[in-house]
Amino acid sequence: MLVLAFLLAALSTAWIAFAVDIVIESTLNDSNRFVLFGRTVIDTSATVEVFVCVALGMTVAAIVTAWLVGSARRKREVQLRADVDTRWEEISTRNAGMEARNELLEWRYQDLQEQVEVLVARRDELLSHSHRDLEEAKEAVRSTRSRDALRQLQDGVIVLPDTDDETGDPAAEGSDHITRFPA
Repeated sequence: MLVLAFLLAALSTAWIAFAVDIVIESTLNDSNRFVLFGRTVIDTSATVEVFVCVALGMTVAAIVTAWLVGSARRKREVQLRADVDTRWEEISTRNAGMEARNELLEWRYQDLQEQVEVLVARRDELLSHSHRDLEEAKEAVRSTRSRDALRQLQDGVIVLPDTDDETGDPAAEGSDHITRFPA
């Protein structure tokens, strides 16, 4: 492919050199003939000379235009390749970041799962202690209640022992030191 491009470039350059020389020398010459590098190639009429010179000029213009378009395409292609390479690099970097983030999240997820398991076990232990403590408290309350206390509550009277002996009241000494309150 490279050899073909080199061959086309060489042929185009040679054609341009011949065509430009023929057009310039033939138009500067007063006679109706084609001149190449100072030598007469063909004697023709004025009409044929004009058409051939115009045709040669158009081929030179077409070759130069093709060269300009090709070089612009190559420049654009190089720029697009650089842009694509830059974009792929950005995508690769972003994907590597996402992969690292996912690995970090997996690690953190496992750590959080372990913490949740520890906290659930602690909660279950505390709940079992609280249920046991609640049952113990209920049993303590049940054991302190007696049938007499329940009858007094039903009668609407709460009996509390009197712990204040300092009053010195002789009437109070005779009683059982019990104070009665309505319920």
